[in-house]
Order: sequence, then C-alpha cells, then structure tokens
Amino acid sequence: ITKYFNYVITLEPEKAFAILKMWVELFPDDIQGHTTLAAVYINKNQIKEAISQLELILKIDPEQYDYLTTIGNLYVKMAEYDKALDYFKQYEKQFPKDYQSYKNIGYLYFIKGDYEQAKSYYEKALLMETGKISLLLNLAKLEKLLGNFNEALDQNLKALKKCKTSSDSMQVYGSLESYYESMGQMNESVKYMELKFKEMGKYSSPKDILVSKVFDIDKYTKANKDDKAFKMLKEIEEQFDAPVDKVVYFGYLRVYLELEDVDNARKAIIEAEKII
Repeated sequence: ITKYFNYVITLEPEKAFAILKMWVELFPDDIQGHTTLAAVYINKNQIKEAISQLELILKIDPEQYDYLTTIGNLYVKMAEYDKALDYFKQYEKQFPKDYQSYKNIGYLYFIKGDYEQAKSYYEKALLMETGKISLLLNLAKLEKLLGNFNEALDQNLKALKKCKTSSDSMQVYGSLESYYESMGQMNESVKYMELKFKEMGKYSSPKDILVSKVFDIDKYTKANKDDKAFKMLKEIEEQFDAPVDKVVYFGYLRVYLELEDVDNARKAIIEAEKII
C-alpha cells in the first residue's frame, strides 16, 4: 500500500495501477485492495471492472452491505436497470427502515422515466425522513413532471419551511427558481435566483458565486431585464483577472442566444473558447 501511494504522489499512475493489480493478486481476501482498485476503475470509467471488484468484496464478506448501493448505482450508470434494481432491493431487504433504500429505488424509476413509481418510493423515503430537504425537492420535481403544478409548488414551500441551514435554503430557492421558470413566471424566478445567491454568499467563495451568476444571467433577459444582465456581466468581468475574466463570455452567449442576436452570439463563442 505504501508503494501504491508513493506512485500516486509522484504522479506515476501506471506504476500505481500495476501495484494495485499485484496487491489484489497476492492478497485476494484483502477488502481494502479491491476497494482501492474499484475506485481507480471508476475514475478510469471502466465500470464493469469496478463492479467486478465490488462483487468480489461481497463474496469475501457478504455483510459489506453498503456496496450493494454502490454496485446498484454503477449499473444505473450503465443503463442496466434490472441489475441495478436487484441490488437496490437486496439493500432494502437488509435495511427496510433506512430511507436510502427507497430513495435508491425511486431514483432508478426516475431515471427510467417511470415518474409514478418514482414518486411512490420517494414518498416512502419521506415517511422515514420527514425533514429531508432533498426528498421534498425530488418530489416537487416529480410532481412538476407529472403536470401536478400546484402540488409541486406545495412541496417546494414545505421544503422551505423545513430549512435549517444556508445550504438547505439555497437548494430550495434554486428549486423554486426552476419551478417559476418552467411556469414562465420569470420575475418570480429571478427573485428566487437572487435569494439563492444570497444564501450561497454565506458559505461559498465570492468568485464561485460570480461564476454561478454568469451561467444564470440569461434569466434576467427572459424577464425583460436586458440592461441588468449586461451591467452585471460587466461588473463580474472587472472582478476577475485575465484570462479567467473571459468566463463572462459564457454569460454573453446565453444572453445573446435568448435575444436571438446571432452575430454577437458567434463572437461570444470565440471568446468563450479561449478560456476553455
């Protein structure tokens, strides 16, 4: 293990990988070796190989139940939903009172586009964790997708009442921002967007917030506040040093696309490519 981390630190990934392979061959019952190798495979996007390592862990120790969820999520990534469901169901069998059991299955049905089933499982998860903001927001999203707009708004407002941290509030404001945008009520969407950024300011760095504003700037245009969008982009650009200041051109691109100003949108693309 020491040699492995030495090669990681000295940025010699192939040697580090070779050491890992040797590690699991010499010590086939060492769970840490298989876990580390699986993580490397995931980083390399070799999902099947990662699953193989995690399944070996379950053969060594069938009570390593957390890996059931990990394997299920990897099968979801591969769009092998039946296999994913099998692993999620195994986890549910072991932990019927864990909200994560139902959240996993709800997420799977959401990915498949079966929103009614997804809603059913998220509601079960919420019975276990009544104050979980992420569950309330997932339900709000599902209600909106099902065309139940009043219910979607109600779920968002329930979530807002249960917020305990700035991070919670930021998530709910972002959800309300998205809700009102989808309803075409852009002034309301902008209001919640600004509240979202206000909450972000309590725990994120100023420059992270500025970058986030760049990629939301077109909402001002959609609300017929073009002047404000251009003024903000100018102010944001002045707060960055070159070449990072060119990040504002992603904002200009979004605004010009919304305005159907093709010529200026093309110019913005050229400048945005420079920072890429």
